[in-house]
Formats: sequence, C-alpha cells, structure tokens
Amino acid sequence: MNNQRVLIIDDDPGLVRALESRCAALGLDVATAHDAVEGLAIARERVPELILLDIHMPSGSGLGVCELLATSEQLRSVPVVVMTGDPEERAEIRAKSLGARFVRKGEGMWMKLERVLRRDLGLGQAGAVRDRAAAC
Repeated sequence: MNNQRVLIIDDDPGLVRALESRCAALGLDVATAHDAVEGLAIARERVPELILLDIHMPSGSGLGVCELLATSEQLRSVPVVVMTGDPEERAEIRAKSLGARFVRKGEGMWMKLERVLRRDLGLGQAGAVRDRAAAC
C-alpha cells in the first residue's frame, strides 16, 4: 500500500464496494462515506489525496459538497471527481466550474476513474485493474 488516501462518497453500497475494492487493488488507502454530511466529516478528518463524489445523495448534494470543498482552505487543493448517472449537462458544467473532474456512471466508468487516479496520484500504468462488475 502506498498510503495515498482516497475518499469515496456515494450512497450506492454496491458501487462503493466495487470502487473500494478496485482502489485498494491499486494500493490506495480507501475511506468511504454514504452521504454528504459523513463525507465532509471524513474529508476534514483524514484529508484525502483524492475524492470520488456522487451528486445525488441523502443529506446533501454532491455539488454542494464540491462547493464546500472548493472554499475550504484545508481541502480546496484535493482533486475531486464528480460521478453521476444523471444525463443533465448542467451537473457536468457546474462540477467543472468548481474545478472538479466529471465522470458519468455506467459502462466504462472504472476505466475513466482509473486513468484519473493513476494520473493524479502518480500511480504507474502497469497492471491496470480490470472491470469485474457491470456497475462500473
């Protein structure tokens, strides 16, 4: 394990487990949260190197979390990848305006996320984790 922390904030337990497993296979230290409030608390406590963030969650919007992260002196430099299955382009535009990357949930999602993780966290390209579940 390389001790780089990734925080996954998403209310879909199956997706969280799949992403957690894949991130751990890359040697990352993974924390998870299932809603916006819990996610912000963990981000402040653990200060991850990267955050994977769903948009639609209980107890707060992922875009709202993204706004709070962008204005936090402690967390504004942490790269954020906003994930959603919402087809509306407004979410993508808003996420990007807050400095976040944007990935649509669905087929091919893990390949896109893995590229971002490898690039932003300086992980090598060899031994890419293969898609094992249709959810990603």
